[in-house]
Amino acid sequence: MANFVEDGSIYQQLEDKLAPFSVFIRYSLDACSIFFTSEFSSWAKYSATIGNNSWVLSVRDDLQQLMDAAGPEFSGEFVFDVGHWIKMEDFLRTVAPKKYLTSKRS
Repeated sequence: MANFVEDGSIYQQLEDKLAPFSVFIRYSLDACSIFFTSEFSSWAKYSATIGNNSWVLSVRDDLQQLMDAAGPEFSGEFVFDVGHWIKMEDFLRTVAPKKYLTSKRS
């Protein structure tokens, strides 16, 4: 995401706030079970993170800023250029082994 925004400081802020959490937890939608185990206290304090409403709101605000900043990169009209895809297929036919290409087009 940092590559898609002009101001990388938003991403850095989020990275710093979420640093105590493993990548699996940071990107998991069902991470709640992790937060309520006895192991949680060994690597992050509940009361300083998800138990702290100010912290949660600041992370949400940072995420919203990051999504707003990166949004134009991922939204808008997509132009489907058939000619481009045919050229790409021809290119792949020259560099990839035949066993990987299963298209009926010859």
